[in-house]
Amino acid sequence: MSLHVDHLQRALSCCGIDSYTDWFETPYGSLQSQVPSSCCKISLNHTCTSTHLKTVNLPTDLNTNGCYSTVISTIKSNYPIFGGIILTIALFPLAAVILSCCLAHQLSKHRYERVD
Repeated sequence: MSLHVDHLQRALSCCGIDSYTDWFETPYGSLQSQVPSSCCKISLNHTCTSTHLKTVNLPTDLNTNGCYSTVISTIKSNYPIFGGIILTIALFPLAAVILSCCLAHQLSKHRYERVD
């Protein structure tokens, strides 16, 4: 799970749910007042060591925006793409039902006649 969170935070340049301070309320960050290295700005990755993360007090070194708002804005900005994907997924079962009905109708037309 932590790998997925780290990947999300790096990909979207975000940290925590609402802000980077959310990490201070978790078992990970509460004891040492630190955030994961995935919260560091990409341009600062070379200076973002565990020692640096313990002493960081400048939000300029971290992605301060939360991931929730970032994910929502990403979805909103790509709404046509997400809508198309959802619509495509929803139409596959509908197409399968329609084709099944057509097949059943064709099979019922071609029944054998009874010869006495």
